Amino acid sequence: MKTNDSHQENIPIAVIGVSHHTANVKMRERVFFTEKQQTRIIQYLSEKYYARGVIVLSTCNRTEIYVCGRKALKYIEDICIWLDNTIKENIFCKEDIAYILEREKAIRHFFRVISSLDSQIIGEPQITGQVKDAYEKSRLLNHTDILMNKMYNFGMQVEKEVRSKTYLTEGAVSVSFAGVELARKIFSNLHKTTVLLVGAGNISELSALHFVNREVSRIIVVNRTFKNTQRLAAKFQGEPMKWEDMEQALHQAHIVITATSSNQFIIDKQMLERVARKRDYKPIFLIDLAVPRNIDPDVTGIDGVFLYNIDDLQGIVNKNIERRKTEIPKAEKIINNHVSEYIKWYKTLPVIQAITQLNKHFEEIRLQEFERLKNRFPKNSREEAEYLSKSLMKKFLHLHIITLRESNKDPQRQKQHIDLVGEIYKLNGSGSENDKQN
Repeated sequence: MKTNDSHQENIPIAVIGVSHHTANVKMRERVFFTEKQQTRIIQYLSEKYYARGVIVLSTCNRTEIYVCGRKALKYIEDICIWLDNTIKENIFCKEDIAYILEREKAIRHFFRVISSLDSQIIGEPQITGQVKDAYEKSRLLNHTDILMNKMYNFGMQVEKEVRSKTYLTEGAVSVSFAGVELARKIFSNLHKTTVLLVGAGNISELSALHFVNREVSRIIVVNRTFKNTQRLAAKFQGEPMKWEDMEQALHQAHIVITATSSNQFIIDKQMLERVARKRDYKPIFLIDLAVPRNIDPDVTGIDGVFLYNIDDLQGIVNKNIERRKTEIPKAEKIINNHVSEYIKWYKTLPVIQAITQLNKHFEEIRLQEFERLKNRFPKNSREEAEYLSKSLMKKFLHLHIITLRESNKDPQRQKQHIDLVGEIYKLNGSGSENDKQN
């Protein structure tokens, strides 16, 4: 199986994945991992293949396993075989379905995923939460390392910047959500509106969810089968009304969503004229999501009536999708900047680890000596004595730390200084050696 052999930065991070880019839904269903399976994968890769960090992301559109550690990366193809044995399929080992990205490419891919740039619907917000949940699962199992933690933190920064500095997440890209966005233009404050759902199927349910998320004050449900009416109304704490009470429901509504399978108009011009008169022609917003249409298009001639059908909304969706596409270069630039920052941080990691070990070494000596001699100090001066010992330690270490940090500019000099410090103070593995084991 082919992997990314880039030698730009030898960062020991890789991702093995299958997504909507490479596999159809039937194939993706076969590689979907349950919570229990995810836990087993995380623990097994850590124990069997020496992975220092593992994240398993499994959604309807992708399954990806992120792995950290130099030893683990040597076993990438073995891991793919083990994954295929686990699901009893030949998927993770097939080059035309599965992908393996390593080092910088793996980090860039993670940033694109978490910021929804790699999503089937670009800019969709769910993926960020899904990545967060996957990371938290591994963190709580103590199976993330410093590289993975930093990648996640950088990724969250990327997501925030993409969301705040581009229009990648702006505008509705589903017909049901486009209806909500249109409603907000007519009724600036949805908190005071009543929504009438005519129909109790999936489209009505999805529309209800969008409106509930916008905190509408009231939802009424009308459907031919009253049992289904009650079911949907209960799900969103709404009010069920009988089919024969349609006009009464229309009279109370500000926004109406229709999505039934009827072959005839269920709201005609005569009905809406009666309703409009009773309402004193106050605005009523009608969204007809049905095919064939549920609402007579002639109602648009009635004062205060605003009617949109599925084609109107699809036009809005298409415009929003095109607008999002124009934002991709801006988002890619943000991602590239953060990849560069991650690489810069990674280059300083050996020095950071060496400084950490050096501080720890001297702090242990300081504590031992302070504990040995503390009874020689008057009780009321022990706090000052401890402060003095800390201050002296910082001064002793100051030039060491400055020299180590300055060596970041020259990798060869950096290694020499780290090895020298490790040798002089008999540290348990210098920073550079620690890095090699990652």
